[in-house]
Amino acid sequence: MQNYNELVLNFDKISAKPQYFLKIMNKIISGIPLQYALGHTYFDGNKFYCNKETLIPRPETEDLVFKTKKYIRNLNLESGTIVDCCAGTGCIGISLGKTYGNFKIYCIEKYKSTINVLQKNIDANEVNVEVIKGNSIYPLINNNIKCDIFISNPPYVGKMEEIESNVRANEPLRAIYVKDGTFFYEEFFKYHDKFLKDKWLMAFEIGYDQEEKLKSLINKYFKESVKYKFEKDMYQLTRYLFITNVDEIIN
Repeated sequence: MQNYNELVLNFDKISAKPQYFLKIMNKIISGIPLQYALGHTYFDGNKFYCNKETLIPRPETEDLVFKTKKYIRNLNLESGTIVDCCAGTGCIGISLGKTYGNFKIYCIEKYKSTINVLQKNIDANEVNVEVIKGNSIYPLINNNIKCDIFISNPPYVGKMEEIESNVRANEPLRAIYVKDGTFFYEEFFKYHDKFLKDKWLMAFEIGYDQEEKLKSLINKYFKESVKYKFEKDMYQLTRYLFITNVDEIIN
């Protein structure tokens, strides 16, 4: 089940198992998000397990994947390497892996409890994705791994009061909050030449109010020849950033 509508539509089927139904409903009534109560959600048409050790995949992140696929098509690559950094459930890397079967996919995740869910999703989706345990881009640098596409939805909320109370109560804040909201992006930008190939694309989900700060960081760490573009989400908030050194990708 993907949402409350599906819960209602499948009411007869679920209520045929009254103990299971009551267990799920009691969790929801107590404030537990539907996705955690069920133990899974759907993203890009695929089922992903999730629990309190993982951020619940959002529609905004799903749109990041859709937009990134558009830019990848413009790269005209038959094969290559994709890195999903701060992977969580793996919804980004796994979804791209199912689309680009000829690519080598890496998911970087720091926390063992999250990796357990990530690996379960890799196995369930039968996709060739390799998990690297580590923090930020340092596993790439330390292992001399370079990629064509680098994508990330890192923690980027820098104001605790902007996080909804139900999210604070249930989801892992380590996947959402960071004192300096642009901390991870600055790391990615600063060391980009150590983990990107000659022609590359970077794709990010970002905070709605970070455009000017990120422009400043791009100017600080990249050559003038790079192209970048900010895009809006379904709510018309600035939510995505794409950077590349290939002219044809971004108009």
